[in-house]
Amino acid sequence: MEAKEETKKEQEEVKGADLDYGDEPEGENPLIKKMIKIILKEREIPEILPYEEETVSELDTIVKEQEEAVSEQETRTANENFFVMIYKTEIERLKFLLKTYLRTRLFKIQKYYLYIIKHEKADLLSKAEYNFVANYFLYKRNHFKECFTKDLYDSLNDFVEIKEEDAVPHKNAPVSEDLVVQPSLKRPVFIKMNCDMPRVNDFVMETKENLKMGEIMLVPYDNCKDLIEANVAEIV
Repeated sequence: MEAKEETKKEQEEVKGADLDYGDEPEGENPLIKKMIKIILKEREIPEILPYEEETVSELDTIVKEQEEAVSEQETRTANENFFVMIYKTEIERLKFLLKTYLRTRLFKIQKYYLYIIKHEKADLLSKAEYNFVANYFLYKRNHFKECFTKDLYDSLNDFVEIKEEDAVPHKNAPVSEDLVVQPSLKRPVFIKMNCDMPRVNDFVMETKENLKMGEIMLVPYDNCKDLIEANVAEIV
């Protein structure tokens, strides 16, 4: 009996360390749900999306606060340490979400870095991503120059002869459009309707029915981009 009461007391002490992730007492925290949706959008949508600074900052702050709270709850008894371990596992989950989001963006930035420069998409990046693009641009230029482009045609030589001050994201950077890899806006994506709406011409092929809430479709991204931005539909 005493052992049960001691275990219950230990659980209450660990829970009292303010290790929850929001105001909701049960279920998944809305911030985590939001982050998962952001990652899904970033993965599936072909173009560069705006950096979610507010959400990332908020989640990062939670991780730091929870790590500090957990470190203060390191105790001598096995039962208390067991519950602390559970909270540590959840903290690692939050870190995984942050890293997944940043890695996904980094992959797209590396693929479309010239597109970002030529089409003035730097405002979609975080400060760290902006600096990465500038440095990545220089590294690629120097690598191409040393390996082979010095012996090729003029448009590629224009790329490797860029001055240091031009190696920042701006549309006048002397780079041939032939070298720019652009996102494929025709790429199909799965979407789910968040409300009913009349069918739009060329939006859904091979059907004349109205779009119903909860309906899931595979649609070219450029056909449903406006609906996603208006939250009429969402990526799934």
